[in-house]
Parts: sequence; structure tokens; C-alpha cells
Amino acid sequence: MAAVSVVITFVLGVLMVGAALHQKNAELVGEWGGAIALDSAGILAIVLACEFNSSTILLVGLELLVVSDSIKWAASRRFCGRRVSILYALIGPIGLLLTVPLGLGLQVALACIIRATYAVAAAGELRHVEEGRKPYQLRPTTLLLFAAGIGLSWLLILDYQPYAVSGLFGSPFFPMIILATVLLRVVLALAIIGLETDRDKSVSRLAALTDPLTGALNRRGFFEEAQRAIDSAECGGAPVAVMMLDLDNFKQINDRHGHLVGDRVLVLFASLAGKLLGPDVQFGRYGGEEFAAVLTNTNVASALDAAEAVRRAFCDADAVVTDRPVKTTVSIGIAISDGETTCLDALLRRADKALYRAKQSGRNCVEFAGDCTTTGGGEQTIAPAGRIRSQSRFSAA
Repeated sequence: MAAVSVVITFVLGVLMVGAALHQKNAELVGEWGGAIALDSAGILAIVLACEFNSSTILLVGLELLVVSDSIKWAASRRFCGRRVSILYALIGPIGLLLTVPLGLGLQVALACIIRATYAVAAAGELRHVEEGRKPYQLRPTTLLLFAAGIGLSWLLILDYQPYAVSGLFGSPFFPMIILATVLLRVVLALAIIGLETDRDKSVSRLAALTDPLTGALNRRGFFEEAQRAIDSAECGGAPVAVMMLDLDNFKQINDRHGHLVGDRVLVLFASLAGKLLGPDVQFGRYGGEEFAAVLTNTNVASALDAAEAVRRAFCDADAVVTDRPVKTTVSIGIAISDGETTCLDALLRRADKALYRAKQSGRNCVEFAGDCTTTGGGEQTIAPAGRIRSQSRFSAA
């Protein structure tokens, strides 16, 4: 059984490393596969230690297994975008070396505890990226906790005072534990591959929905995310506000200062607007120098405040773009639903009309479109200086 475990583990590790070499951004799979190959070397060393009754070879085998689990933990942490502490990565292998005077039984017991600790730590890292996975998908976190439990089960059947190295593993339960370990190792490898595949798909989808210049949603991404947010808000009867934001005199900026400066202006605006509107707002580049945003669970006053905050920040940020003075302003049109029926296209059209009136009013202002009724509605315009004036009019749009 031990020989079969060595072969299966080695082949599994080689296959994972090979798959990682033929696939971009597969660091987790590659590192995990390398660690599994190291597992096979550790198991082989333990088999040889039992064959030749060598405590030195046994220690080498245990060290290889502990290093392997340390690599798996480090790979999991890097996969989650977190820094790996060299101290924590080495404390297990170094701690095991310090147990040499304590005897074979305690060495094996401590190795089991260290390996279980690394497995639990890796599970703690990966749980952050398992959110959103479907119930039928393999979860590395659960499998790692099982692996830790199987590893600790060795403590119950070890012979802590063996007559020889082979006596450590003389329990009749060891073949069953080895079989369970091999099966779990294979299933866990499949779960790791699935996790990285899902991450790659998510990254690819995000890239397809993101504007490469500004980092905001592109037109396709905006419509997808905005419709999803509106559908969710509509189920709860919550009002939805739509903003259309257009940079003023952008063509003149390009003509006078060059397209590089124009790109910097776009990036600056997207950054400011994204931060001020917040992560719960669907904000994207609608086309050219025009942007759009969808705010859910809001009202007229809150939408106007948010728009005015963006307008003021962008107006005050012109000196940041380049050493040469560049005047940066934005005009914004806002439309809000009635909380009962919501249509994204209709709200965008109304917001676009409000944006057009803002341009006609002298630019660098925010204009709100009232309810789309023929019975009359109110409109508010925020002047360039930020002063709010109200005017009543009957409107069919």
C-alpha cells in the first residue's frame, strides 16, 4: 500500500506541474503539484526508513512532508493575494528538527501536528476565495480540514516506544489511513485545479467587462451590472437613480494638450467618481468621454448630493492632471425611477435629456429630470457655483 501511495502521489504531482506549465497564471496548481511531488519523496523516505531501520532517513522523510505542507500553505496565501511570512513558512520544518533528541515516536507525533496546523492554516486562507462557489463544487477548505483530521488520527495509533522504526507504523489501521490519505490527496488536487480554473474565468470575465484605460466598467459591463442591480432593487420596490456624466470640452483638451493628457483626464475622472460614488454604485464608461452610473436604494436628494460631490471634486482637480493648466469640468444629468416600474433604457434616455439641458445651461452643472408624466413635475438645477435653484414646469419627458 505504501508503494502504491508513492507512485500515485508522484504521478499526481507531475501531472499538476505539467498542467501549470501549459497554462498561464496557474501558480497555485504548479506550486501545489510541486508540493505533492515532494510528498511522494517524503513517503518514499519513510518506506526506506522502515526497510533499513534508519531514524535519519525517517527524519528526512518527515521533513519533506512538513516542507510540502508549508509550501501548500504559502501557495494558498499567495493565491489570496497575501504576503507570505518566511518565519511561519520555516517554523514547522525547523521545529521538527529540534525534536531529534525526543525519540522517534514524538518526532512523528509532532510532524503530524505541524502538518495538520499547516492544513488548517491553508483552509483558513482559501475560505476567502471560495465564496460564490456552487454547492456541488469541491471545496478545498473542507477537504483540507479532513486532511488535518486524518493526519491527527495517526496520534491515536502510533507506537511511541517502538523496538524499530517499522514498529512506529505497526497498527493494522495504518493501511486504511494511507488509502484514505491517497484518495483525499487526489480529490483535493482536483478541487485546487477547479478553484484556480474558476479564478481564471472570473479574471477573464472581469477583463471583458472592464475599460482598459480607466478601470471602470465598459459599456457591456455597465449594462450587465446595472441591469442586475436594477432587477434586485425592483424586487424590493426601491427607487433607482441613473446618472449620465459627460466631460465638458473634452475635444478641446485633446486638441490643445494632446491625447495623452486627454487619457489622463479620463483616468482622473473615473478614479474620482468611482471613489466618491462608492463600491455599491455601478459606474462605467458609456463611450468616449461619457460615463454612466446607477444608484439603487436612493432618493432625489441623495442622488443630487452624490452628483454634486463628483462635479465639485473634478472641477477642483484640474491642476493634478499635468504641469500645464487644464480646466476639467463635468456636466451631469440625473433621472430617478418611481420605485414601481424601472426600465434602464428609459432612465438612460431621461438622464441623457437632463444632461443635454445641463450642457445648454452652461456646462459644469447637474440637472435632475422629474417624473416622466404628463401631469407635471419639478426639476432642479445645480448651478456651476453649486447654488440650487428650483423651477416648476409641465413636461412630458
